[in-house]
Amino acid sequence: MSDEGSSVRIAVPAPPLSVLEHREVLRSAILGVEEALAEPSFGRVRAWCTQVAAQAQALEAAFADHVHLTEQPGGLYDELRTLAPRLEGRLSRLRDDHVEVMSRLVGFLNGIDGGAGNTSAIDAERIDAWRIEGTGLLGILVRHRQRGIDLTFEAYRVDLGGE
Repeated sequence: MSDEGSSVRIAVPAPPLSVLEHREVLRSAILGVEEALAEPSFGRVRAWCTQVAAQAQALEAAFADHVHLTEQPGGLYDELRTLAPRLEGRLSRLRDDHVEVMSRLVGFLNGIDGGAGNTSAIDAERIDAWRIEGTGLLGILVRHRQRGIDLTFEAYRVDLGGE
């Protein structure tokens, strides 16, 4: 072994397969909403609202599964807390994100669902407002997802010593 900058890695378990699989489910749901929001609405407001609402419902279900998978007793956050107690503050932030995201997602979905039932009151400004609200929500979700990925990677990839 060379004297130059060696690193000793301790064996730690890989993240549970369910976490890795679910990460893709959540990503796909985010992309589904993004694609629906980008669809043209002119002359097809009801269809646009219905499509966005369906994708937002799928995202709501995927996010609820995410919250359950991460926060349930013995779930990912408990495991991360055990592996890396120093990350508790960041885990707390992720849990706070869950409350904010779900609240915003439900509010967004309620607005779109209501719009699908009363398209005569919807104009281009309302559609633009929903697109702004929806893309803002997606931005929050993408940042939350990235913080979770980074934290999980950090907890499972412990590097002792070296440079």
